[in-house]
Amino acid sequence: MRCASIIVLAAASFAQAQTGTIDQSSPHSPTSAHGANFNAGATFLTWQQQIRPAVSGQLEGILITYTGPQGSSFRVAIRDGAAFSGNPVLFETTVTQNENNTYPSLFIDMTSAHYMQTAGSPFVMEVSGFGDGNTNTPWITGNYIAPDAGDPLYPEPLFLGSSEFVPGWKLGFDTYVLGGSHCDADYNADGTLDFFDYLDFVSDFSANDDRADFNHDDTIDFFDYLDFVQAFSAGC
Repeated sequence: MRCASIIVLAAASFAQAQTGTIDQSSPHSPTSAHGANFNAGATFLTWQQQIRPAVSGQLEGILITYTGPQGSSFRVAIRDGAAFSGNPVLFETTVTQNENNTYPSLFIDMTSAHYMQTAGSPFVMEVSGFGDGNTNTPWITGNYIAPDAGDPLYPEPLFLGSSEFVPGWKLGFDTYVLGGSHCDADYNADGTLDFFDYLDFVSDFSANDDRADFNHDDTIDFFDYLDFVQAFSAGC
């Protein structure tokens, strides 16, 4: 399902709209010593921050922080799969800056997409702009740590276009999930362990879908099948 909307932020209080529980977090404080801004204004710049859920459940939405001139806008979307993902857009929205050069935080409600994230299976948050990247340009906040100064603040890669960006740079965000389940055998994350989980896994396994990498070793093979059967037999 592809969903589109327009969001105009009037006040930072909108950031408190979420009701789910936080899953993944990449720092996005503009006052942090490791704060970084990413150009979100150019049509030719497409950022994809890979996100790897820790729990299964419905993605409620993503919290971001940004800045830019009043009236500047950029696009936020999600796609299933690892970066760089060319899979269909599952949700997209336009974020418009309603105040000049502030750093509001915005919770983007994505429940309309009905995206069921699976623990260990990545998806991407995609950010792109509408202009030339030089005038009336918005910026999305993230973080940076030099590779020789320590581990990145979020472990998953950031892509610019089809290539991985310089290590250490990450877009900032918090993801929120509804009905999170830590039971990996509940493959379709509907809160019930039943034969449909088995059928859905076998279907993805047969299709060599990334979601069937059950043991998260980046290879889909018979060990994934064995591990799923073992988890399924053990129950939730």
